[in-house]
Amino acid sequence: MLLKDKTSSLPDDGSVRSVTIDNDNIKWLGTKNGLVKFDGKNWQFYNTSNSGLPNNTIISVAIDSLNNKWIATYGGGLAKFDNTNWTVYNTTNSSLPNNNVRGVTIENGKKIWVATEYGVALFDGSFWTTYNTTNSGLPNNEINDIAIDKNHTKWIVTSGGGIAKFSDTSWTIYNSSNSPLKSDVGYKVTIDSFGNKWFGLGPSSGLGRFNDRDWSFYNISNSPLPANAYGSPSNVVYAVEFDKHNNALIGVWSGGFAKLETATLTASLNDTHNFSNLNFNVFPNPTSTTLNVTGITCKTTLKLYDSIGKLLIEKTIENDTAIDTYQLAQGFYTIIANDMLNNRTFKKIVVTR
Repeated sequence: MLLKDKTSSLPDDGSVRSVTIDNDNIKWLGTKNGLVKFDGKNWQFYNTSNSGLPNNTIISVAIDSLNNKWIATYGGGLAKFDNTNWTVYNTTNSSLPNNNVRGVTIENGKKIWVATEYGVALFDGSFWTTYNTTNSGLPNNEINDIAIDKNHTKWIVTSGGGIAKFSDTSWTIYNSSNSPLKSDVGYKVTIDSFGNKWFGLGPSSGLGRFNDRDWSFYNISNSPLPANAYGSPSNVVYAVEFDKHNNALIGVWSGGFAKLETATLTASLNDTHNFSNLNFNVFPNPTSTTLNVTGITCKTTLKLYDSIGKLLIEKTIENDTAIDTYQLAQGFYTIIANDMLNNRTFKKIVVTR
């Protein structure tokens, strides 16, 4: 599903910088023309003219345990909206280090972590703490977003320093020199219900997925990421959020937002129970017409998924077989094998044309 300003009530331009779902399953979209509320049918718009927003450029929105909306604005600081009243925090009335707020997230329903152009700020409701390159392991002060996993580890994307992992005691940095990342610019980070970290990345990178072990990347070449409003390919992903079915809602530069049905494949690849090194081989890889599967010695179910998690082929075999790939589009695919003893493994394949 793709929603753009030409097919919906999104403001002109359609640049969606943030997609957040509140406790009532209402979508809140941050755009450069204000905040958009979408309940699946009706649209409502907030801007500096009709609300307490301090700036119309909305970069990120987070929801706390009381269903308050914490809104990161570029130039106006941090705004809090309780569905009736607005409260604004900026460099004048608080210890926020910079009014250019690029991201906000909530820890334990009440601790507010804020990404700014001069480091990371933590607000506990009373006091502020700032982390930057001079007092912490941050690789860059320009912070675009923060997400917190179930272990309370902070995942921080920067504008030029790569991705920082902060465990409250130690820092780990992932960048283009020590990981498969092609760019050190990240715009968004979101963690799904399986613990995967999803990153909206800079030019030529698209959408990245990290499961603490392996990296996967989705872009206009191997997934339905939409072109931008000017008809050009858009590998710049500004927003990533997940609905209750664990499907990804993705906002791209001037391209509206798209739904990526990742739930099935994500669940399969993250169920590591009895994952083993089955004697399971595929060749040739890359392939264009036929993929040979060898090494199968007992009853085994093969499932082939495309890059967005859609199941394309399922078959049960007891020995070597071949899969017709002639009808498949060029791109990246995953084969999962599950034998009668519930041993499982997977292979990545590439189809070329």
